[in-house]
Amino acid sequence: MPFLKIAMMKAAATFLRSGLLFALFFGAVGAQESATYDYLRAGFTTPPPGARPKVYYWWLNGNVDQARIKEEIAAMDRAGISGFDIFEIGVRSTDTMVPAGPAFLSPESLQSIKVAVDEAQKYDMEVGLNMASSWNAGGAWITPENSAKSLYFSQRQVGPGDTGPIKLPFPEISEKNAAGKKRFLVYQSNGRPAFYQEVAIVGVPLRQGHPSRDPREFLDLSSRFDAQTEELNWVPTGDWIIYRYGCANSGERLKQPSAHSVGP
Repeated sequence: MPFLKIAMMKAAATFLRSGLLFALFFGAVGAQESATYDYLRAGFTTPPPGARPKVYYWWLNGNVDQARIKEEIAAMDRAGISGFDIFEIGVRSTDTMVPAGPAFLSPESLQSIKVAVDEAQKYDMEVGLNMASSWNAGGAWITPENSAKSLYFSQRQVGPGDTGPIKLPFPEISEKNAAGKKRFLVYQSNGRPAFYQEVAIVGVPLRQGHPSRDPREFLDLSSRFDAQTEELNWVPTGDWIIYRYGCANSGERLKQPSAHSVGP
């Protein structure tokens, strides 16, 4: 009997300890769930900056008023907006409601940008800046060397009768691109593009009157070409087509810049 009594007392103590641990565990879980709920509720009612929206701040035709900038940023803050990206963009040429403002990144433009940045700091708002008037990247300050480029080519058929230096025509650069739009290129006094760079001279043999489609038969003749005289020092055996590849500007400009910010 004493042994049984002791055993029962130990079992009861173990049960009480287990029950206490059980209660403490679920009490802690319940408190944690309550704290998590309160945290989520508070975050939903008053979202932190990282959870609030950021917007584009369109500056139509680069025409902005600095007093109005302050009013609009204050309105964004009241609406719960955490930040904005300044995005200057032009308007249609037929739109006369928004006169043209200063050129993008001109002193006047930079002053307006500074006002926007300083004002946003008062509200702890994040600010971004699109680095061009519209898109893609570029502007009036972009030189031909750094402007968008395309690959162009010319071709000439030669045969065994061409024994002297072979004159290769300059690559054909049409006035319009593949979409039929005018290319806006800068030219030298000799009528050629301000930027031009030779790429490769490639010989393709003719098989039964047609250019071979096997690249293993192609010849890289670049080292035999004199860019100054535009002559190829090579004597063909058989009939070939010689392709002259060059790189020049594509003439692409910004898509929809403000009136005073047109550029490549």
